[in-house]
Amino acid sequence: MTTCGSKRLLIDTHLGAHVKGAFYNLDVKRIVREAADCGIEVLLQQAKCHWGNAYYNTRVGFKHPGLGKSDLIGELSKECKKTGIEFELYYSLVWDWHVVKTHPEWAALDHEGKIRGSALAAPAWLTVCFNTGYRQYMLAQIRELVENYESAHRRG
Repeated sequence: MTTCGSKRLLIDTHLGAHVKGAFYNLDVKRIVREAADCGIEVLLQQAKCHWGNAYYNTRVGFKHPGLGKSDLIGELSKECKKTGIEFELYYSLVWDWHVVKTHPEWAALDHEGKIRGSALAAPAWLTVCFNTGYRQYMLAQIRELVENYESAHRRG
């Protein structure tokens, strides 16, 4: 199990769908090999970012279009297992630009009834409300991840 002194790497992929070519020539094997060569013990990858993009083959959510047929989470999980690097997932709960744009009724509203953006980060990241259909959507995505991908916290 991971300890506080572990060398960790976060692959931060807060990339909007508008970012073209973001995953062009993506070489997951090289990324994991180089992480291992640097002594990385834990690799943390976003499963869903603040823009609402899933980085895996989801049946529920919105997959980043730049991935095409690639399943970034699946490929990273497989390569990390081969090299002995623990693999962990990060799921953005509070912000989801895509969901708010496609389901404005799931947005968190401010005291004036306007859709809330992030006060802490990029204002473009739109805040969701858990007391809407977003809760079921989010839980369905998390269920997909737990059922289909092995991460460090699911190992026996």
